[in-house]
Amino acid sequence: MNCKSKRWLSVWCVLISPFSVLAADPPCQIGMVVRAGALNYDAKIKAFDAAKGLYKVEYVTGFKGDIEWLPPKGLKTCVATDIAIVPVPWFIGVWQLSTGGGGAWQKNQSTGSWRVVGLDVAGAPPIRISADGTFDWVIDHATTVKGPLAQGRTI
Repeated sequence: MNCKSKRWLSVWCVLISPFSVLAADPPCQIGMVVRAGALNYDAKIKAFDAAKGLYKVEYVTGFKGDIEWLPPKGLKTCVATDIAIVPVPWFIGVWQLSTGGGGAWQKNQSTGSWRVVGLDVAGAPPIRISADGTFDWVIDHATTVKGPLAQGRTI
């Protein structure tokens, strides 16, 4: 709730603000059961991978026994550690950009049977990340995009 958005809410916000400190979620800890994932099922935190910034959880309701690695925002009833920014040296090199085509069912016209076929993949020209923190992206024969990497943001 944004207490500044409506004037009539200001009285309500003043009344409940002392209790908001009491209602703050605790820090996420291994062994804790929290609401997690897209469906908000209860899950027990089994591990934390600091290098990837992911929490390993095992669901105790819903898909009981399923194990999943979740980012901090996937844990709903505790305050998770933020993911560290990946340093520029990790990105140095040439990166090929593409999206997977996936698959689809297709009916064989002569036999009437169904089969899975692969779909086309969309691609883009590669992007080069340099050690000095800049990038060069040759879009086509006439267009090259150059600039500094924006750490913590998309290019």
